[in-house]
Amino acid sequence: MSWTIISGILFSMLLLSAALNIFLMWYGWKSLQHIRYYDDELTETVGVISNFTNHLKSVYELETFYGDETLRHLLKHAEDLTEVFDQYNLYSEDEITEEELTNDYTTEIEA
Repeated sequence: MSWTIISGILFSMLLLSAALNIFLMWYGWKSLQHIRYYDDELTETVGVISNFTNHLKSVYELETFYGDETLRHLLKHAEDLTEVFDQYNLYSEDEITEEELTNDYTTEIEA
């Protein structure tokens, strides 16, 4: 084989490799953007559920509703839902744990 053919093949392989690397970097960047978008959506959903749980706790603490079984069970379900969503939080900026959210109310609910 002549050196012209060999250098042409090597140059073609170099271009193919460069194109493949550029495509893989672009694909990785787009994939990371999608992951970040879905994480932001999940974080927002967790925030909404946490706000609902906190609101429900404040209603449960009112004298009128304190000890109501329906609200107690609803509060437990809301806390369980928050716990499930917290497991999937990938890039949490504010590390709020379920224990911090429910520490004050766990003893009241279990009693």
